[in-house]
Amino acid sequence: MAKPLKELEADARALSRVIAGALPRDTAFFLILSDVGANGSATWLSSADREDSVRLLREMADHLERTLSAEAAAKNRELAKAERRKVGD
Repeated sequence: MAKPLKELEADARALSRVIAGALPRDTAFFLILSDVGANGSATWLSSADREDSVRLLREMADHLERTLSAEAAAKNRELAKAERRKVGD
């Protein structure tokens, strides 16, 4: 069952206080909370200003896409090698 958005936002604020208290003052963080499922809610907050938050998210998304693309390519190469070995047997 999806958690109401107001509860999810309260959880995010509580977690952000803990995170902020554990980090040096000049360290920014970005927190995303989401219920899973078709009716799930999502909320986010950041200790950085909005412009920096958007930039950081774009950089992270680009990094993940590059990493996942490289991992997928490596997996495809391994699958092709395994298939060639099967054919050679």
